[in-house]
Amino acid sequence: MIIPELDGTYPWWVWGAVDHVKRVLQPDWRVFEWGSGGSTLWFAQRVADVSSMENNPEWYEKTRAELAQYGLSANVWLQCEENLPDYAAEIEWHAAPDLVSVDGRNRASCLRYACGTLKPGGYLVLDNSERAEYQDAMHLLDTWERWDYVKTPEQPGSEAAWTTTVWRKPK
Repeated sequence: MIIPELDGTYPWWVWGAVDHVKRVLQPDWRVFEWGSGGSTLWFAQRVADVSSMENNPEWYEKTRAELAQYGLSANVWLQCEENLPDYAAEIEWHAAPDLVSVDGRNRASCLRYACGTLKPGGYLVLDNSERAEYQDAMHLLDTWERWDYVKTPEQPGSEAAWTTTVWRKPK
């Protein structure tokens, strides 16, 4: 059930990527995300299980409070880890997700971990995929189906180039 006050709460991705994920998302899915916030609340209303890693204690507390405020904590595991290598490796302690969102810190390392843990046929989302520091890690996904979504002028946000990429892992 979508809580009316949260209907406008979305992941901070390019809108085309949000629409893409919205079309493929299934209610029985497990989602793992690096970077909590609006996406955590959005996923909590749409899937069976959300595991969310945050590295910023203040942002973690804000997300935790919002989940509690709207009664969305039941299917969400939210953790704060400031040590970036441990933050990236956390996915290995969770059941294989159907979807992984990489929208936090240490993204290149997170991408590497996601490749090995994501279920076959699952989806991986990388926000700000235009950044040079992610390009080497993105080559791990060269054989995966890929969609790039670029910010349109109508979407609010920075004036800088902004791309969100969605991949589907081969079955």
